Amino acid sequence: MQRTLQLLLTALFCLANAQAQEPPGVLVLEANVENATVFLDNKPIGKTPLRQEVSAGTHNLRVSARYFDPWVSKIRIDSGKVTKKTVELFEGGGSVEFVVEPAGAEVFIDGKRAGPAPIRLTDLPVGQHRYVLSAPIHEGSAGEFNFVAGANLLLVEQLEPSAGKWEVRSTPTGADVFINDELAGQTPLSSSGFSNALHLVRVSKEGFGSVIREVDTRSGNRGELTVNLPKGGAAIKVNTKLESAEVRVNDALVGTGKSVSFALQRGVYRLSVQAEGQKPAEVRLSAPRKGSLIYKIKWAAEGANGNSVLSAKQPLTSSWAFWGAVGGLSAGAGVATALIVLGNQPEPPPDGDVVVTLP
Repeated sequence: MQRTLQLLLTALFCLANAQAQEPPGVLVLEANVENATVFLDNKPIGKTPLRQEVSAGTHNLRVSARYFDPWVSKIRIDSGKVTKKTVELFEGGGSVEFVVEPAGAEVFIDGKRAGPAPIRLTDLPVGQHRYVLSAPIHEGSAGEFNFVAGANLLLVEQLEPSAGKWEVRSTPTGADVFINDELAGQTPLSSSGFSNALHLVRVSKEGFGSVIREVDTRSGNRGELTVNLPKGGAAIKVNTKLESAEVRVNDALVGTGKSVSFALQRGVYRLSVQAEGQKPAEVRLSAPRKGSLIYKIKWAAEGANGNSVLSAKQPLTSSWAFWGAVGGLSAGAGVATALIVLGNQPEPPPDGDVVVTLP
């Protein structure tokens, strides 16, 4: 089997090498218009009448002259042979032709859709125009051209694939961007080389709440994300008691060690903690717009009965019994005091500021 494969590969190599060394043919082209421009595979090669060596194979042939409609066709050039062609051009008012790779890319002229490429436009007004090209899973392109009466413009472009490219923007700028727990850079971020997959992205900046998002590039599209980081955000602290502990929010790594602190944008998340030799634990985390939450974990070793338990620590100020005690002490001192509770604790007071007036 291996011997057969080697022989096949050798034969293919010899065939490819023979084709590469195949001598060219000769194209002889005449037209009813002298000095018409001749294009071979969308590249100009001379004027009519034309006689020129051309590599063997099938080519796209285009002949164009001002105030005549372009002539376009495929032509076969045989190795070592002369291929003759006579072209008749018909009068026209000029055109703009787009040849784009990939075929089917959308063409927009001056903000209006013209149609899919390849396309020839013959009804444009004379003057300056702007075009935009777009195609799924490809980078767009834009440019300008000046249309002159009777002229025939040929615009050839190849759009780059979007696969692996990323753009991440944030307000404010200068935020760290973590893609699948790896630091990719800071915003505004332009990068490439990423796989086509479902990615977990965390955007963080000191003094602001982190934003965590999933970005799906499995179809080959560009990874794009624009976020507004909230000032302050909810302050979250997780006491793990283990250096090997990893703390994750929606599977995004936010810190490691005995104590992990971070800020989050308001929202509902999955908070999980894991450590070597211990059973992991997970809870639902409801992050407020502002304020703080503290979590602790009671570990259960792997192989032991029961599960690790992750829970929010309930501060003294979260209990209404605390406010009653404070009221009694303050009343005894004869002092009027206003106390404000920052909300979203396990037993929160009503929304908004709570003011307790003491006699």
